[in-house]
Amino acid sequence: MKEKPLHNFQQKAAEQSARILYDIVSHIPKSKLKPVVNPQIASEELISKAAIFSSTTSASLSAPGGLLGLATIFPDLATIWRIQSKLVADIAALHGQSHRLNQEAMIWCLFRHTTTEVAKDFAVRLGERILLQQLSQKALQQLLKRIGVQSFKKISSKSIARFIPFAGATVSGFYTWHSTQKVGQTAMELFSNYESEDTH
Repeated sequence: MKEKPLHNFQQKAAEQSARILYDIVSHIPKSKLKPVVNPQIASEELISKAAIFSSTTSASLSAPGGLLGLATIFPDLATIWRIQSKLVADIAALHGQSHRLNQEAMIWCLFRHTTTEVAKDFAVRLGERILLQQLSQKALQQLLKRIGVQSFKKISSKSIARFIPFAGATVSGFYTWHSTQKVGQTAMELFSNYESEDTH
């Protein structure tokens, strides 16, 4: 019986994460960048800047510590996911692949490195190629809910540091820096593969 309140909290937290995610993938940002001759170099520069920006943002949100530090978990997630989604959109634009950036591609780029649910549900790798199946709205919502559960569990495992002023900032900042790097690398891989397909 004692576990029920905790379970309910985790369930509500996962649903909140899923709502944030659904809003993000339903409103994919439009990039103002244009295709470039060497998108890899330009993308790496963007990734470096986005990783620094996202990590300092996450660290500042986590800095207060105590219950206030815990209260920043959802604003932290929403802000970082938006920074990362903008990074994905910019990398797609640099590769001349903005037309390929749909909900499935955004989910793949944002969460391929953190959850097996993404690869298991709709991604198929054929050699160097990655095929993303289009999901129905119902399947999309179910997938986002499962991603929300996993995302919240990962954040929760690190949230104890948020009780300690500045310690939480260090942990959150490093985790977010690493996550943003992975998002950018996944986006580069995906859109460079699409670019190669277009030139053959």
